Amino acid sequence: MIQLITDETNRYSKQEITPQHPDPFWYDVTPSEIILLLSLIFLMGIDIKPNYELYWSKLIHSPLYEDIIPLKRFKEIKRYLPFARMLDTITDIKQDIRNTGFMIKIFFQLSFYFSMGFIVRY
Repeated sequence: MIQLITDETNRYSKQEITPQHPDPFWYDVTPSEIILLLSLIFLMGIDIKPNYELYWSKLIHSPLYEDIIPLKRFKEIKRYLPFARMLDTITDIKQDIRNTGFMIKIFFQLSFYFSMGFIVRY
């Protein structure tokens, strides 16, 4: 599943990035980055803040997020996720994350990856 999200994110970015609409900061996402991004989104459902940029804010210090992935890269990946438009239309993503069994499955998969040492910090 992670590989599918990675492939689709990279494919979507290639469709969107054109000579008329360049994105000089983009480079292909890796499966590890997708796992990190989904992990952070899951954590955002537990550590609730009104705006996702506040997780990287110097005013409301949450060092874990900046240590895992920089805000700029988080935004870039989120921009090209195949379901990013759907994420933008959810008014309270944190409530949806808490109410979905899918995220619980992701949590257990991520726990396995962390315990096996497959995930390293960015």
